[in-house]
Amino acid sequence: MDQNLNTDLTRYDDEIELWELMMILWKNKKTIIVTTAVFGLVALLLSVFIIKPVYETNLNISINMPEIMNTKYGDITMPIENNLEYINLFTEQTVMQKTSDDMGYEGVNLSSMRSKFTLPTKESNIANISVSANSPEEAVKLAQTAYQNYYEYLDIVLKTRALSTFENTFNVKIEQNQNQISNLGKSLESDRKTLQKVTDNINSSIKSSNKYGAIDYVALGEALGYAGASTTVIEKEQQINQLLEDNILYEKYLEEIEDMNIKIDAYNETGDETKLESKNFDFVAQNIQLLSNPRLPLSKSGPNTMMNLAIGLVLGLMAGVFYVFLRQYIVEHKNKNSY
Repeated sequence: MDQNLNTDLTRYDDEIELWELMMILWKNKKTIIVTTAVFGLVALLLSVFIIKPVYETNLNISINMPEIMNTKYGDITMPIENNLEYINLFTEQTVMQKTSDDMGYEGVNLSSMRSKFTLPTKESNIANISVSANSPEEAVKLAQTAYQNYYEYLDIVLKTRALSTFENTFNVKIEQNQNQISNLGKSLESDRKTLQKVTDNINSSIKSSNKYGAIDYVALGEALGYAGASTTVIEKEQQINQLLEDNILYEKYLEEIEDMNIKIDAYNETGDETKLESKNFDFVAQNIQLLSNPRLPLSKSGPNTMMNLAIGLVLGLMAGVFYVFLRQYIVEHKNKNSY
């Protein structure tokens, strides 16, 4: 019986406290409404007049880069393994810095530049990149500029890597061939002496043959030795000639590679991408394409005025309620201390 009575009294106290809270809110409804309205108005003004509008356009890029590329100098393994790694280079520091300079941005850091581009996160042959700016025209120009800089950067990276690889390869091959030519030359000199000795022996044997024409088995053996020595000399001479021809070809390749390196240096100084054109190393031109030009956005993508207004109203309501309860607590605390 006593337990039920205590439970009823507890519920009654809770109902009184809840009613008191509701009455406090009702008495201060104007304060809450004004606070909510002020926060909502501030959010609205920020969205319309302070926060810059954002317009988005898209770049659709096709990437079909194989793992191994064939060139006149031989096959080369690409330094990047998958399409996602290729597209992640879009926001590489060099690309972003050059894009910022070309766009005339001042005081824009790397993080801010990268925030203007949204890259895909899944592996695909078609990469859709979202580009954002403060006006439709700027969004299109930014997309075009960034893509061109990305294209040229990737072209330079892959060509430089390929040229360096083949340059090292041909230099090593030339050195190896030179060593082999030197060793074959020494061996060939010894074989020629042997051949000359065999020839002299054959001539001596022929002179000493009896006048009756009997078979001189020594002369016959010398003749067989001459054939073997002669074949060895010819084979080594052919090997040396082939190695010399290979080195001439490798030297020609190195001259072409040096010419391409000069063009790359010229590009780094002038930015003239046409100087980089090469039928042997057009990795990017053959495998990366812009499927369509970025379109001029017809409407802004941000800020979301209605969402910001809703957030402002909710925050204002919460702030108003908190202020009312805080003020009520302070008043009651002062009244208790006065007694």
